[in-house]
Amino acid sequence: MRLALSEIGPEGERFELAWPADLFPPPGWGGPAGEADLRVVGPVKGELEITREDSRFRLRGGINTRIAWSCHRCLKEVEEPVELALDLVMVESFEVERAEYELKPEDLDEGLIEGPELDVVQIVWEQLVLSRPMVSLCRPDCRGLCPKCGADLNTDVCHCDVKEIDPRLAVLSQWSPAGKDD
Repeated sequence: MRLALSEIGPEGERFELAWPADLFPPPGWGGPAGEADLRVVGPVKGELEITREDSRFRLRGGINTRIAWSCHRCLKEVEEPVELALDLVMVESFEVERAEYELKPEDLDEGLIEGPELDVVQIVWEQLVLSRPMVSLCRPDCRGLCPKCGADLNTDVCHCDVKEIDPRLAVLSQWSPAGKDD
Protein backbone atom coordinates (compact mmCIF):
# COMPACT_ATOMS: atom_id res chain seq x y z
CA MET A 1 0.00 0.00 0.00
CA ARG A 2 1.50 3.26 -1.12
CA LEU A 3 0.27 6.68 -0.09
CA ALA A 4 0.91 9.70 -2.30
CA LEU A 5 2.31 12.35 0.04
CA SER A 6 0.98 15.20 -2.11
CA GLU A 7 -2.59 14.02 -1.45
CA ILE A 8 -2.32 14.09 2.34
CA GLY A 9 -3.78 17.28 3.72
CA PRO A 10 -3.44 18.78 7.20
CA GLU A 11 -6.54 16.89 8.37
CA GLY A 12 -4.77 13.64 7.50
CA GLU A 13 -6.10 10.27 6.43
CA ARG A 14 -7.33 7.34 8.45
CA PHE A 15 -7.50 3.81 7.13
CA GLU A 16 -8.01 0.28 8.34
CA LEU A 17 -5.64 -2.54 7.53
CA ALA A 18 -6.69 -6.04 6.59
CA TRP A 19 -3.70 -7.45 4.75
CA PRO A 20 -2.91 -11.10 4.02
CA ALA A 21 0.27 -12.59 5.47
CA ASP A 22 1.76 -13.18 2.01
CA LEU A 23 2.43 -9.43 1.59
CA PHE A 24 5.37 -9.88 3.96
CA PRO A 25 8.29 -9.51 3.60
CA PRO A 26 7.73 -6.81 0.99
CA PRO A 27 9.55 -7.01 -2.37
CA GLY A 28 13.10 -5.73 -2.26
CA TRP A 29 13.58 -6.62 1.40
CA GLY A 30 16.74 -8.54 0.54
CA GLY A 31 15.76 -12.14 0.07
CA PRO A 32 13.18 -14.81 0.74
CA ALA A 33 11.29 -14.85 4.03
CA GLY A 34 13.65 -17.47 5.49
CA GLU A 35 16.53 -15.01 5.36
CA ALA A 36 14.59 -12.55 7.47
CA ASP A 37 14.16 -15.19 10.25
CA LEU A 38 10.66 -13.86 10.72
CA ARG A 39 7.45 -14.81 8.98
CA VAL A 40 4.04 -13.25 9.21
CA VAL A 41 1.61 -16.18 9.55
CA GLY A 42 -1.65 -14.40 10.21
CA PRO A 43 -3.51 -11.51 8.64
CA VAL A 44 -2.24 -8.05 9.54
CA LYS A 45 -5.08 -5.99 10.97
CA GLY A 46 -5.16 -2.56 12.48
CA GLU A 47 -5.91 1.08 12.06
CA LEU A 48 -3.48 3.80 11.04
CA GLU A 49 -3.71 7.55 10.72
CA ILE A 50 -1.28 9.72 8.81
CA THR A 51 -1.19 13.48 9.33
CA ARG A 52 0.92 16.26 7.90
CA GLU A 53 2.75 18.52 10.36
CA ASP A 54 4.59 21.14 8.31
CA SER A 55 7.21 19.19 6.34
CA ARG A 56 6.79 16.08 8.48
CA PHE A 57 4.33 13.25 8.35
CA ARG A 58 3.20 11.45 11.47
CA LEU A 59 2.00 7.84 11.28
CA ARG A 60 0.05 6.66 14.33
CA GLY A 61 -2.02 3.64 15.08
CA GLY A 62 -1.84 0.02 16.00
CA ILE A 63 -1.47 -3.31 14.24
CA ASN A 64 -1.83 -6.91 15.30
CA THR A 65 -0.89 -10.17 13.62
CA ARG A 66 0.77 -13.53 14.28
CA ILE A 67 4.44 -14.08 13.54
CA ALA A 68 6.67 -17.15 13.45
CA TRP A 69 10.41 -17.29 14.01
CA SER A 70 13.12 -19.81 14.84
CA CYS A 71 14.56 -20.11 18.34
CA HIS A 72 18.20 -19.01 18.23
CA ARG A 73 19.31 -21.96 20.38
CA CYS A 74 17.26 -25.01 19.36
CA LEU A 75 15.90 -23.82 15.97
CA LYS A 76 12.34 -24.80 16.94
CA GLU A 77 9.76 -22.70 15.14
CA VAL A 78 7.72 -20.55 17.51
CA GLU A 79 4.52 -18.72 16.68
CA GLU A 80 3.13 -15.84 18.73
CA PRO A 81 0.68 -12.95 18.50
CA VAL A 82 2.06 -9.43 18.12
CA GLU A 83 0.40 -6.12 18.92
CA LEU A 84 2.30 -2.99 17.99
CA ALA A 85 1.54 0.64 18.68
CA LEU A 86 3.03 2.91 16.02
CA ASP A 87 3.94 6.56 16.41
CA LEU A 88 6.44 7.44 13.70
CA VAL A 89 7.59 10.75 12.31
CA MET A 90 8.69 10.70 8.68
CA VAL A 91 10.49 13.52 6.86
CA GLU A 92 11.08 14.02 3.15
CA SER A 93 14.63 15.26 3.66
CA PHE A 94 17.01 16.21 6.42
CA GLU A 95 18.17 19.80 6.58
CA VAL A 96 21.90 19.82 7.32
CA GLU A 97 23.91 23.01 6.94
CA ARG A 98 27.39 21.51 7.27
CA ALA A 99 29.22 18.28 6.54
CA GLU A 100 29.42 17.28 10.20
CA TYR A 101 26.18 17.30 12.11
CA GLU A 102 25.59 16.16 15.66
CA LEU A 103 22.36 14.25 16.01
CA LYS A 104 19.95 15.30 18.71
CA PRO A 105 17.79 12.68 20.48
CA GLU A 106 14.69 13.84 18.59
CA ASP A 107 16.49 13.26 15.26
CA LEU A 108 16.62 9.54 16.01
CA ASP A 109 12.82 9.37 16.05
CA GLU A 110 12.51 10.44 12.42
CA GLY A 111 12.46 8.24 9.36
CA LEU A 112 13.39 9.38 5.88
CA ILE A 113 10.83 9.15 3.10
CA GLU A 114 12.40 8.30 -0.24
CA GLY A 115 10.31 9.48 -3.16
CA PRO A 116 6.83 10.98 -3.50
CA GLU A 117 5.07 8.03 -1.86
CA LEU A 118 5.06 6.38 1.54
CA ASP A 119 5.20 2.57 1.43
CA VAL A 120 3.09 1.57 4.45
CA VAL A 121 3.70 -2.17 3.95
CA GLN A 122 7.45 -1.58 4.18
CA ILE A 123 7.04 0.51 7.34
CA VAL A 124 4.85 -2.12 9.03
CA TRP A 125 7.36 -4.87 8.10
CA GLU A 126 10.26 -2.83 9.51
CA GLN A 127 8.37 -2.27 12.76
CA LEU A 128 7.62 -6.00 13.05
CA VAL A 129 11.31 -6.84 12.54
CA LEU A 130 12.40 -4.19 15.03
CA SER A 131 9.92 -5.45 17.63
CA ARG A 132 11.81 -8.76 17.95
CA PRO A 133 14.64 -9.07 20.46
CA MET A 134 18.16 -9.59 19.08
CA VAL A 135 18.13 -13.19 20.38
CA SER A 136 14.71 -14.82 20.30
CA LEU A 137 14.26 -17.93 22.40
CA CYS A 138 11.40 -20.44 22.48
CA ARG A 139 11.55 -20.25 26.28
CA PRO A 140 13.94 -18.54 28.72
CA ASP A 141 15.58 -21.81 29.83
CA CYS A 142 16.10 -23.23 26.31
CA ARG A 143 19.15 -25.52 26.37
CA GLY A 144 19.69 -25.47 22.62
CA LEU A 145 21.31 -28.15 20.48
CA CYS A 146 24.27 -30.42 21.24
CA PRO A 147 27.26 -29.01 19.34
CA LYS A 148 28.44 -32.54 18.46
CA CYS A 149 25.38 -34.60 17.53
CA GLY A 150 22.72 -31.90 17.08
CA ALA A 151 20.26 -33.39 19.58
CA ASP A 152 17.65 -31.02 21.00
CA LEU A 153 18.78 -30.79 24.63
CA ASN A 154 15.28 -29.66 25.69
CA THR A 155 13.76 -33.03 24.76
CA ASP A 156 16.62 -35.51 24.22
CA VAL A 157 19.35 -36.84 26.49
CA CYS A 158 22.74 -36.50 24.86
CA HIS A 159 25.77 -38.52 25.95
CA CYS A 160 28.35 -36.66 23.89
CA ASP A 161 31.62 -35.52 25.49
CA VAL A 162 31.47 -31.78 24.96
CA LYS A 163 34.46 -30.92 27.14
CA GLU A 164 36.73 -30.76 24.13
CA ILE A 165 39.00 -27.71 24.30
CA ASP A 166 39.65 -25.56 21.27
CA PRO A 167 43.29 -26.35 20.31
CA ARG A 168 44.03 -22.64 19.98
CA LEU A 169 43.15 -22.17 23.66
CA ALA A 170 44.68 -25.40 25.02
CA VAL A 171 47.83 -23.60 26.18
CA LEU A 172 45.71 -21.60 28.66
CA SER A 173 44.97 -24.78 30.63
CA GLN A 174 48.64 -24.77 31.74
CA TRP A 175 48.55 -21.17 32.95
CA SER A 176 48.25 -20.29 36.62
CA PRO A 177 48.06 -16.80 38.10
CA ALA A 178 51.37 -15.37 39.34
CA GLY A 179 52.14 -16.33 42.95
CA LYS A 180 49.83 -19.36 43.05
CA ASP A 181 51.15 -22.92 43.12
CA ASP A 182 49.21 -25.88 41.79
